[in-house]
Amino acid sequence: MKYPILCQIMPPDLLKQLLGQVPEEEKNIVLRTIIIDSKMRERRAIMGSMSSMFPLAGEKSICIFDSHNTKDVRSSTKVRCLNDDKADDLSANEAFHGLDVTYNFYENIFGRKSIDNNNMSIKGYVHWGDKYMNAFWDGAKMCYGDGDPNLGIKSFTASIDVMGHELTHGVTQYESGLEYWCDESHHPGALNESISDVFGSLIKQYALNQTAEQADWLIGQIFTDPNLALRNMREPGTARPNDPQPAHMRDYVNLPNDEDHDNGGVHINSSIPNKAFCLAAIDIGGYAWEKAGQIWYKALHGDIPTDCDFHTFAQLTLETSKLLFGNESREHRAVRKGWEAVGIRI
Repeated sequence: MKYPILCQIMPPDLLKQLLGQVPEEEKNIVLRTIIIDSKMRERRAIMGSMSSMFPLAGEKSICIFDSHNTKDVRSSTKVRCLNDDKADDLSANEAFHGLDVTYNFYENIFGRKSIDNNNMSIKGYVHWGDKYMNAFWDGAKMCYGDGDPNLGIKSFTASIDVMGHELTHGVTQYESGLEYWCDESHHPGALNESISDVFGSLIKQYALNQTAEQADWLIGQIFTDPNLALRNMREPGTARPNDPQPAHMRDYVNLPNDEDHDNGGVHINSSIPNKAFCLAAIDIGGYAWEKAGQIWYKALHGDIPTDCDFHTFAQLTLETSKLLFGNESREHRAVRKGWEAVGIRI
């Protein structure tokens, strides 16, 4: 297992934006999430290997726990596991469904047995924190906040792509160990986020039986307004008001590599490889997991530097498409065109 990281679905810029918009009496709810997230990111540097926290089940194992609006998972109550009847808790059932679909997707499409490919037990904790406005993978488990509908944020169990996104951070953790930062010439953190968006979207498409053309390519529709999302892979910068994501390398947002600036903009610049994948998948046609998804998954298993840049990963996907489908095949050309459309020539 590579070094674990803490990955949260809500980008810091959106939480800061929300803090400036909510009524004064509601600011503490948003501020509490910002503080919790910051403290958890600080602990990331000293987490070390967490392999002992992953019980090996031997076979498929998924369990959902209720954290009772606390952050103490030790006092959480088990509410639903594999083969159990539905719980009396909508969030628990949504979380179970999302984790189950994600497991089945990776097994049926890629032959992968859980996050570590060794049937690691998957645990999810719902009602984590008091109106916590985020969801995260911490290298060992999934935790979901309830959000606050009064502030326009739904429960984070409502979006299956959010669960697919977060668990894919675990897959990346085991397969490539991409680091979680960016600068002008290295983009491992944005690639890490993009890979999670790619497979989070594929998992949603798989659950809905959608082709690449039918898919909405939206990530994180966790807002009470159904027209908003965290990210739009097809049209970056249009998911929500003041969406900072660029659609082309010429608009790359170069930020300081620190906690106050999203580790160099990992949630911002992820849109560039996101769009490259989306365009390639639509150009190839059909179900995106059958060809474009296979290319990205096999590239993830390739010789990826832990500080990989976009161009290096683009080359890996092009080489993989050639290996799988042939030189100048439709798939090979679509991958090249997708990357070139976002300003990365390979």
